[in-house]
Amino acid sequence: MKYIRKPNCSNEISLVFYFFQIVNDKRERKMMCQPRKIFIETLIENSLSEEFDMAMTEWVGLGEISRLELNFTPNCELCGAAVYEVNHVIYNVKTKKQLKIGSDCIKRFESNNQRYINKKPQFFSKLRKRHKQNQLRIKLKDQYHFMCNQIIPSTRMFKEFRRDLIRILKSYNKLYWLESPEGAINILTKLLKKTEYTEMEVKRIELLLTEPKKAMNIRVRTPRGPRKVLDKYGVVMNWS
Repeated sequence: MKYIRKPNCSNEISLVFYFFQIVNDKRERKMMCQPRKIFIETLIENSLSEEFDMAMTEWVGLGEISRLELNFTPNCELCGAAVYEVNHVIYNVKTKKQLKIGSDCIKRFESNNQRYINKKPQFFSKLRKRHKQNQLRIKLKDQYHFMCNQIIPSTRMFKEFRRDLIRILKSYNKLYWLESPEGAINILTKLLKKTEYTEMEVKRIELLLTEPKKAMNIRVRTPRGPRKVLDKYGVVMNWS
């Protein structure tokens, strides 16, 4: 419970604000101690334990997904509430399931995160690293297909793709994949999930590290996957 300092009673505005804080604090604590029925049912359905309190201890926070990322979902997968900015990803250490939830629901799992940080720091760090790698892999795939669909590839996007590719390869200790045709094929098939590729694609990937200007001048046209089209409020209008 947070401490709310009582203001000088002579100041009416401060006094009104003080009582508003108290009411708001009580409302927040009531919401936190009384999860909705759908929250409880969904949590137990995706947990090993059938008892709510025990099921809560199985979950840990992995990280976030912004509304601009391809795998963002507009509703909390625990309570169904609308999510406008960020998904918080939680992971069940026993069932290996993941849920994308909102900013209110994630507050219920903060103590779990601290417990895993204290008791199993390497395990917790590994889970979060895997989440970041997965998000970067999704971003790379989208960047690549969009870049290959441009008549004149964007210099900015090309540099961003090269930077992110080097970053993820370093995280996997696979930077040497950029040094051979075989490694370039691994990047195309294992990271970018392509089932078909051309010799020019392999050549361009191979040149990314040592000769990026030559790599950028290699034109490749391939079908690309859908991309999000957002309005000025960040709402998904359609997929193009």
